[in-house]
This record gives sequence, C-alpha cells and structure tokens, in this order.
Amino acid sequence: NNVDLPASETITNSFDAFRFYIKGMIIKEENGEEAANLFQKAIDIDETFAMAYFMLQDAYVMNNQGDKRLEPIKKIIEYDYKLPERMKFVPKVMYYWETKQPDKNLKTCEMQLKLYPDNLVVYDVLRELYSMKGEWKKLIDTYDILLSQYRGGKLKENKDIAYYLIKIAQIYLFRFNDYENARVYIDKYIDYYKEDSEPYEMLAKIYEYEGNNSKAIEMYQTALTFNHENIWIMAQI
Repeated sequence: NNVDLPASETITNSFDAFRFYIKGMIIKEENGEEAANLFQKAIDIDETFAMAYFMLQDAYVMNNQGDKRLEPIKKIIEYDYKLPERMKFVPKVMYYWETKQPDKNLKTCEMQLKLYPDNLVVYDVLRELYSMKGEWKKLIDTYDILLSQYRGGKLKENKDIAYYLIKIAQIYLFRFNDYENARVYIDKYIDYYKEDSEPYEMLAKIYEYEGNNSKAIEMYQTALTFNHENIWIMAQI
C-alpha cells in the first residue's frame, strides 16, 4: 500500500508532544542541545512520534553527538508506519550507514528509485554510495533516470533538475576524461540556460586539456560575461 497517511497520523495526536516538537524545530539550527531536549520531551509523551525521533537524531548530529543517533534511528524504523510513504526508506539508509552496511544501503536506495523515481533524496544518497564505490557509470545512469522525467521542455522550468546535466558532464570530464560525452551534456544544459557561466567554464577546461588555449580563453571570456565578478575566471584569461 503506497498511499500516504493523513498528516495528523504522521505527526502525533498529542497537543503537548506537538508543542515540544515545534519548539525544537524553531531553535534546532541555533541550539541543537536544547532542541534535542525538546524532541525528547515530545517522545516521552508520545513514544510513537516518528518525526520527533527524526529530529532528535538530527539534533544530535548538529550538537556533535552523532554517536547517540543510532538509538533514535532504530525507533524511527520501529514506528515507520507513521512516516509518509516516500520517507520510509530514509531511516533504513541512516541505519545501514551507521552500522557500515553499504551493500544493504545501496539495495534499499535502488529499490526506492524504482518505486519513486522522482524522489530527489534518493539521488543524493545514491550519489554518495556510488561515489564511495567508484561506480560512476551507474551514477550517470541514475541521473539519466531523473532527467528522463523532465522531457519536452520541462527542464526549462526546473533549473535544479537541469543541473544534473552538468553533474553528468562533470563525471564524464573528470572521471572518464571523455570530452565528447561531456560536451554533449554541457550543450544540452546550454540549450536551456545560455546565460550561466559554469558550462562555459567546463568547455574552457576541455579546450585546455585538448591544448587549444585560444578556444579556452574564448570560453572563459564568455563565462566572465555572465559572471563578471568571478576572480577565478579572470585569473584564467
């Protein structure tokens, strides 16, 4: 059953628990220690409050107490029936990460990708896992799955998704020294966002590697047109 629960069921039925949770959310960025105390109070009232466990383990990390996050993660898994469907894989990923089980982590993410190919969190996790294993071609294929859902001009309306074209180009350029395929993805990005400096910087780098310095300078000059305060680009000309 892939239907998400109503919001009231994914949070808590206790007003007091919810009040402590909200207070913790408000101060978490500036006071992780006190936020952790507030999330714990919410959990003490409602031990099934999965999102409070989520925030508790996060507060531990922010407060340099990452060694304490495993127990809240186990509780999230125990009460994952109170999580939105798309988030249920996240505590498993965190658990496998903490217990150093990368293969199980990878399988969990790959299954999630099949179920929800538009879930951006999955791509971030897979990027980390594939990078650790040096499986760059699998990472390219994974990014292509995401991009395939935005055909027909949709990338023009979703710049954050279009940027995966640049990410693929970077892999081809810096991991495979494959200038041809790097150019293909750079050109696709430029088709949508002609006034970004980064693709021209990458083209300049390719020309440098090919020994064509005049074209490299031309590309750096183009990049500078769209990012005229970038000192690094200036230094390349």
